[in-house]
Formats: sequence, structure tokens, C-alpha cells
Amino acid sequence: MLDFRIAFADRQRLQQIEDLIIDLQVILPVVSENVSRIKDACRECCQKHCARFSLDCDCEEIMKEFDETIRELDLQLKRTISLRDRATAVSNLV
Repeated sequence: MLDFRIAFADRQRLQQIEDLIIDLQVILPVVSENVSRIKDACRECCQKHCARFSLDCDCEEIMKEFDETIRELDLQLKRTISLRDRATAVSNLV
């Protein structure tokens, strides 16, 4: 049988990791919503200015970048959920 020694410092560090994961679960949706709002504002700006003045614009490419960023943030949020489950399981073991 393996003999593992778990010190108080280890448990404390595990709790800190869990707290950081929870922070990410709070922060990531807010960042995603902010990026979405910026994207909407850019789209409105493009409609007002680029279309109005018949300018050649790269707005659609920029919108695609915003969409990609939002997808990446959503993926990271899903990963934090899985990570929190793992951290909780490890915490319960020790």
C-alpha cells in the first residue's frame, strides 16, 4: 500500500486552487458578455459609418474574430467546470 502524507500546506494550496477556479467561473462569463457587447457596438458603428460612406471595410473579419474569442471563452468556462469537479474530488480524498 502506498503511504501518502498530506500536509496542512497541501490542503491549503488545494483550497486556494479551488478558489481560483471559482474566480474564473465568475470572471469568464462576464468577459464573454463584454466581448459580445463590444462586438455589437462595432457592428452598429460599421452599419452607420462604413455602409453610409460606402467605405471598404474589414468589419466582417473583425466580427468573426469577436465570435472566435467568445467561443474560446465559453470553452474555457466549460473546462473550469470540469477542473472544479476534479479539484473537489481530490479535496474530498484528502
